[in-house]
Amino acid sequence: MNQQPYILIVDDLEENLFFLETVLKRIQVTVISALSGYEALEKIKGIDLALAIIDVRMPGMNGYELALKLNEERSTEKVPIIFLTANYFSEVELSRGYKSGAVDYIFKPFDRHILMSKIDVFIDLYNQKHTIISNIRALKSQADELSNVNDALRKSEEKYKSYIDNAPDGVFISDENGKYIEVNKAACVITGYSKEELLNLSLPDVLTEESKVTILNQLKQIGEEGTLKVDQKYRHKSGEKRWINLEAVKLSQKRFLGFIKDITEKKKAEEALSASEANLAKAQSVAHIGSWEWDLKTDTVSMSKEMYRVFELNPETFDGDINSIASVIHPEDIQLFKKNITKNTLQDDLSPVEYRIVHPNGTIRNIYEEGSIETDAAGNPIKKVSTAQDITERKKIEEELRSSLEQLHLQAEYIEKVRDDERVAISRELHDDLGQALTAVKIDLGSIRQSVSDQEIIVKLSKVSALVTDTIKTVQRLTSQLRPEIIDDLGLEAAIEWYSTEFARRNQVEVLLDLDQELSFSHKASHIIFRIMQESLTNIARHSKATQVDISLSKLADKIQLSIADNGIGITEPSITSGKSFGLISMKERAASLGGSLEIIPETKYGTTIRLTFPVNTE
Repeated sequence: MNQQPYILIVDDLEENLFFLETVLKRIQVTVISALSGYEALEKIKGIDLALAIIDVRMPGMNGYELALKLNEERSTEKVPIIFLTANYFSEVELSRGYKSGAVDYIFKPFDRHILMSKIDVFIDLYNQKHTIISNIRALKSQADELSNVNDALRKSEEKYKSYIDNAPDGVFISDENGKYIEVNKAACVITGYSKEELLNLSLPDVLTEESKVTILNQLKQIGEEGTLKVDQKYRHKSGEKRWINLEAVKLSQKRFLGFIKDITEKKKAEEALSASEANLAKAQSVAHIGSWEWDLKTDTVSMSKEMYRVFELNPETFDGDINSIASVIHPEDIQLFKKNITKNTLQDDLSPVEYRIVHPNGTIRNIYEEGSIETDAAGNPIKKVSTAQDITERKKIEEELRSSLEQLHLQAEYIEKVRDDERVAISRELHDDLGQALTAVKIDLGSIRQSVSDQEIIVKLSKVSALVTDTIKTVQRLTSQLRPEIIDDLGLEAAIEWYSTEFARRNQVEVLLDLDQELSFSHKASHIIFRIMQESLTNIARHSKATQVDISLSKLADKIQLSIADNGIGITEPSITSGKSFGLISMKERAASLGGSLEIIPETKYGTTIRLTFPVNTE
């Protein structure tokens, strides 16, 4: 609990002291009273006084002498003194009083209201001084804590660097041309070069001649897509050609982090396996594995062993009738199967077909079939040859991918909601905590400025106060951008008008609005439309060099359309389709959450139009 400020009152008359004590009981202070200067000096030892009220005319030690002794051992924290006197002094005596530490005079008989107003001022100054001291201590504590965090971060970085240096895989950092900036020990072991040698080389320098042709394009791929994973041949320092697996990610515009593994032995094994698979594929082709033939002259079907397995038909009981194959086709796909057979028989149509079959145990499998027609010398069809592949697992994967895409879409909506919630929380903290703290600091600075007379300090305080004012404005602007409460209070139209006005002022761009005042939207839809407009104007400010922006919001039949057009330098098609523009991606996701779409249209002559369209019956 904070201790009450101390006030010293000194007068050689007890009735005067009693009167002053009565007056001071109305405020939260601790009063120290004394009938003489000697008694006062004895009572205030080791006490921090907020104010002293001293009678000038006292026997033994007068008020001036007491004031001088009171402050002679206080080099910085001087006690403010109000002198009480029944007489009017000359300017010489007044000057003497001020030199001894007086800040004011009150003449007897005095008005208690005047006395209280003066006392209140000094009590406020005392409290503000101690508040500032407390804040300074808190700031020092925070600074010490930040220093500890920085030390921990430095140790963590050193530990991380140690991990990288001793990692089993090669790790390097390069610029956009592949020039090595940093390499670890494993990278040196893999390539055979020392660290000093590698730092004078680039990635293309250690590749074989045939790999150098493509490496620049692959580096460009890193720049455009952000990641790269590729196998490349490289030349060991010894001259031996070997294989590496290279994975790289983009750290910044001109910095890339790469990981390399020597996969020479793995490549040799893969090449041997590939040769074996080629021989196997050739053997399967000769043996017609996974195929069936329909002899159109005899109307009989023959199948390979693999085909029997796929269809789960018994080769011993299969009668060679095309209808026996049709018997295992899913009832819903029989017509498709028969139509494809007939079509391929009558025409030389090689289009593939997908259908389902039903195994004896009820299991449903998906089949992908491709066929061809063989003809005789006269061009008459004599045989249909088909290969079949069980694609059930692939279908499952496709369905899982489709489900994953739907989940990603839902996740994107959820992330957007979390972002908006975070904006609300940050906005509230900026307004309630930082904004109020800065306002309090500004008020304290103003009070301090009034209590000092040193012009140099006044100038410094004025500069700090101006900086605090600018910071408060910045907090207000950030708060409004993070969570434009005007949408909830006055609606979307007012929010667009407010933001576009601020945008025009900040960027020296003329903004023309054409908003349908009859339109109204839900809370969710209003915020989505506002964020798309906000992101669009941000892109215009960054890239377009426009001098005019036209914003319209209207209803067209059963659609709502938001159009934002500028007269800037326009946008290129690669910029529209690039997967790196997260702002455009976010805008399209927001549009999709409204059940609508977002178009980015480069105009013929100049400028760009961003058009949001969504159903009128959306939420």
